Amino acid sequence: MAEGEAWGALWRDHQNRYLAEQGLSIRVDARSAVPQEHIGPLRMRVPDAEANARAEHIRRANEDAARDPEHVLAILTRNQASFSEYDLDQHLKKHIRDEGERADVKGNVLGRGDVLALHDRETGERAGRWTTRAVRDQEREALGDGRRVGEGRHRDVGEGFRQRVAVTRELRADQLAAYDHATGSAGPKIIERRAGHGKEFCAWLHSRGA
Repeated sequence: MAEGEAWGALWRDHQNRYLAEQGLSIRVDARSAVPQEHIGPLRMRVPDAEANARAEHIRRANEDAARDPEHVLAILTRNQASFSEYDLDQHLKKHIRDEGERADVKGNVLGRGDVLALHDRETGERAGRWTTRAVRDQEREALGDGRRVGEGRHRDVGEGFRQRVAVTRELRADQLAAYDHATGSAGPKIIERRAGHGKEFCAWLHSRGA
């Protein structure tokens, strides 16, 4: 089984091998700070083609962005809460050619005061992953919001309304039990059902005390 952080690169390489075997010029690229644009082989034959100039401009923009530790951290934590040394190395290797410069940028990224090394909960040893104070603060805020929602007072639909539903005898016992659970005041509820079954309509009625 491949390392979790290497899976994306392995899958990308597999796709690119397949595309090459099929004679296609397109390639699956790693993530970049500045979106790239595919340039077809015919346009690339013209040295001064506008597409070539645009591609070079994008390449330089990504290279400059990769030298900025703050920008690198923003890219690495854009879609995930933490990143590994492998993630950082691959990002820098993609955009910075000089090995010595990559090492300097890497040191600047990991040496920032807002970069936090993660540790194993059981052993206390470093887990080989990092995050940022901004990401940690966002997660703490989300956890706090969740606790406040769970601990707050939650208005139920009212005993009278539940009794009217019960006397209609249109619900089976299991359905009525689910209804009582969902409409009670014992904290937030999750209503799961396929599209078109009236989840939002019921919530709309509940919010208006119907």
